[in-house]
Parts: sequence; structure tokens; C-alpha cells
Amino acid sequence: MSGVEFEDREVRLLSEDFMAAAAAAPKETRAIVQKGALNIKTGARRRAAAIKHIPALGNAITYDSHETPAKIWAEIGPEQDRRGGGLAHFVENEYGTPWSAPQPIMAPEAEAEAPRFERAMQDLADRVLDR
Repeated sequence: MSGVEFEDREVRLLSEDFMAAAAAAPKETRAIVQKGALNIKTGARRRAAAIKHIPALGNAITYDSHETPAKIWAEIGPEQDRRGGGLAHFVENEYGTPWSAPQPIMAPEAEAEAPRFERAMQDLADRVLDR
């Protein structure tokens, strides 16, 4: 049986840096998370505007950020109780189905934001850890 091996030392170190930075600077970490969530929301709204048969879908896309002592995160996507949001599960089909083509709204924006988010977190880690 063949397998793939890789060295994950740099990934582990980066993860440790992110965790240390988040613990040392929760206010700055939350700001980075919120900026990333806002960027994803804005891009997803722009993509949703291209879906002409549900014009209100874009306005249903929101984000909320959360913080606990252990982590900071954001939830981004259409709210079911907002106009157009209840139909999101019919059209927000990132990968398609046997009956419909993909209509990616959220995934491309999250993928585009990932490098910016990682860079901002690394910059924070460098500042906090004096690198």
C-alpha cells in the first residue's frame, strides 16, 4: 500500500503562532475575524446579485462574530428569516446537484479571503511574538 508523507512542522508552527497571537491579542484577533467575515459577506452579496430570480438574496447574507475564552469565530451566510433568505438553500448550491448546475456564492469568497486572513493573522503573530 502506498501513501503520501509530508513534513507538517511549518504548518504546526504557524498554527501555534496563530493560537499564541489570538491568546495575547483577542481584540485584534476579533477585528481580523470580523474583517474577513465582512469581506466574504460583501463578495457573496455581489455574487448573489447575479441570481436574477431571487433579487433579495444578497441582502439576506449577513455575518455574526462570536468570542469565547477559547476561540473567536464568525458565521456567514443567508439568514432564513430575512427576505430572500428562506430560498437560499434552493439556489445557494455551491457544487450543484444532479438536477442543477453549481451556483457558488459563499465558497469562492471564503477561498479568496483565506490568504488575506492567514497573512493578517501571521502579521499579528509576528507583532505579538516580536519576530
